[in-house]
Formats: sequence, structure tokens, C-alpha cells
Amino acid sequence: MKEILLDKKWIGAAALVVFSLLVAGFFTNFGVKFVKQYAPVVEQEVDSFLPVTIANGEIVAPQDTLISKTYGSEANGGKVVLDTRVDEFETSALKDKGLYISRKYAYIVSDNKTEIRDFKSFPNITLDEEVVHEFFKIAQDKAGGYIFSGIFAFFFVFAAFAIGLYSLVMYWPLKMIYHHGFAYTLRINTFAYIAVTALTMLFGFNLSIIVTFVILFGANCGVFESLKQLKESK
Repeated sequence: MKEILLDKKWIGAAALVVFSLLVAGFFTNFGVKFVKQYAPVVEQEVDSFLPVTIANGEIVAPQDTLISKTYGSEANGGKVVLDTRVDEFETSALKDKGLYISRKYAYIVSDNKTEIRDFKSFPNITLDEEVVHEFFKIAQDKAGGYIFSGIFAFFFVFAAFAIGLYSLVMYWPLKMIYHHGFAYTLRINTFAYIAVTALTMLFGFNLSIIVTFVILFGANCGVFESLKQLKESK
């Protein structure tokens, strides 16, 4: 083992790649399970507003209907309102985030702005449970692969970047103490980072960036001291 740590320059890069793959795989798997768990719930909630018929640029069915639902908390959630009693809403009265649908317009309210879409560009269509079910099926079958591939790529790059950034920051103090180059520091820091991350996930710690950096720096120093003694004993 000591020969690998001391002499195999590629071992740090290999560990970095493997660790990044595991992190990306973990979050992608979590995303897949999340979608499979909640997609039916979302579909069921959408069904509660259906059927809706759009003709000649406005909702003609259901008529004189009000359906209002609130999802999540006030800070992180939003409202969905279908009100076919009115042609349009007064935007100044839409205080909560969410989606508001009148006979002729849809209003998307966020923290910063309100977007308004009319139904003039919509074809004459009836949105019922069958149409929505088919839409969700196509979205999961076709778009799901691209979305989850994007999630995998993002977390792979993020994990690799995080270790590289920690190593870059740690390189200067460690160089002053142990006089090793960046590649050597990256190799040792990768193993220290993986060990600390594994312990954090195993025991459910919620460590801040500063605390993690201090632990990693201590772990690096411990490994460098051990390797220093190994070298002197060779």
C-alpha cells in the first residue's frame, strides 16, 4: 500500500474519477427514485383540474368554476388557481407565487415578476386525464434520459471541481511545510477527502466548508507525516 501512495502518480487521478462517478451515480439514482415516487402524485394533482377545453383562444369548459390549491410552505411553495368565472386577473392582486388561470390568460407569478400568456396560440383541444397521462409518459421516456444524463454530468464535474479546489487552496500551506508539488498534494488530498466524505455521510454529519477544510488539512498533515516517516525508513 505504501508503494502505491508513494510512487503511483496516477492513483490520485484514478481515485478522483472513481469518487466523482460514485457521487454522480448517487445523486442521479436519487433523482430517478424521486421522479418515480412523485410523478404519479403530480399527475394526480393535475388530473384534479381536468378536463379543460380550450376553443377559440379561451377556456370554454369547465364554466364558472373555481379550483384553488396551495402546495408547500409560504416560502418554498406556491398556488395553482383555475378560475373560469373571469376573463382575466388583476395582476396587482396576485400576491402569492404560483400559476393562475382565467378564461383567457395564464399568469405565472414568481418572486421577481409576473408572466402573462394568452390562449390565442393554443389549438382547440380538450385536456383530459388520458392526454395528461400520455404527456407524462412521453416526458419520462424521452426527456428523462437527457435530464438524468445532465444530472450525472453536473455532479461528476461538481465533485471533481470540489476536490480540485480544496487541493488548490491546501497546496500552498502544505507546500511550505512539506515541499511537495501540486500533483502529490492532489493525490493525498483525494484520499483524505474521500475518507472524510465517507465518514460524513455514514454518520450523518452536517459539516460546514470551514470545518471540512480544517479536518481535511489535519488529515493531509497526518498522511504527509506518515509518508515522510515511510520514506525515511526506506
